[in-house]
Amino acid sequence: MVASESGLCAAMKKEYKEAGYKVAGLVSDGEDKILIAAPGWCVVILKEKVPRRVLGLIVEHVGDIPRAEEAYQVQKKQVQTEIHGVTTQILEKLLDPKLERRQVKPTSLRWGRYILCQRLDDLKIVKVDPDTGAIMYAAPRMDMLGEEILTVSGIASDVYIDISATLHEETAQMDHLSQMQWV
Repeated sequence: MVASESGLCAAMKKEYKEAGYKVAGLVSDGEDKILIAAPGWCVVILKEKVPRRVLGLIVEHVGDIPRAEEAYQVQKKQVQTEIHGVTTQILEKLLDPKLERRQVKPTSLRWGRYILCQRLDDLKIVKVDPDTGAIMYAAPRMDMLGEEILTVSGIASDVYIDISATLHEETAQMDHLSQMQWV
């Protein structure tokens, strides 16, 4: 399992109160999966491996577990059925074969409240928001997709997280940190 049960539950509760999140049932490679996505992150889990607390939250918020080809937009004041294709576009963009994949490892470095990760090929340092970073466990395979998405893949789930943009004034310091291998 790659997705952290407590981290995912916390993220779902936060988004439920704020912008809302999407949940959909899908079939991929002949297996039933659940997609859960909100601004900044997306998690795809084998249906049989979805942690009980996560299933409980989905049932509490939606009223049922989405079947294949069902999708919902969930927010505190409302639950709306959504066009399945609209929800799965999030995942399709992340799986675009044109996106360059580069291996990344978390470092012991912190930048304020951010976790710093380092690309292994060019040593570039990237920031990960700890709130969304808590959704994932450190796993043997972490990649950056293009320049913006950190992905952690495992047997039961895949986690995709937007990497926090580096402010212009931070660029010099980040470049300096990138001169050394931290992982």
